[in-house]
Amino acid sequence: MSEVPANWIPYVPVQINLTPTNGEVFLRRGRIDPDASRANPQYRSRIVGESIRLMEEEVPRTGLRVRRIRKFAAGAGEDDNHFWVGHHKDAGRGHSGPGLQFDFIEEDDA
Repeated sequence: MSEVPANWIPYVPVQINLTPTNGEVFLRRGRIDPDASRANPQYRSRIVGESIRLMEEEVPRTGLRVRRIRKFAAGAGEDDNHFWVGHHKDAGRGHSGPGLQFDFIEEDDA
């Protein structure tokens, strides 16, 4: 098996109801690093940490770019200001896999 970039976090499809008539699937965050644990996770991003489970229809084939953005709204009153952290979702740049290969032969340069 080839090497996979450390920042590549897989999302594995899981069927919600195991009935033949229901095809609903969610994507569960997986891991590549066998030494990863809850105390020492593979990911370093808050966004990935918050997304243990995604509905399949939320992720297009082109991928997603999700950013955390601090937001502010000023109200009419003196103490009517609001701060919060939101997420902004953009379309990705197209399919890009991790470059993972199985059962391949490396050519010897000699």
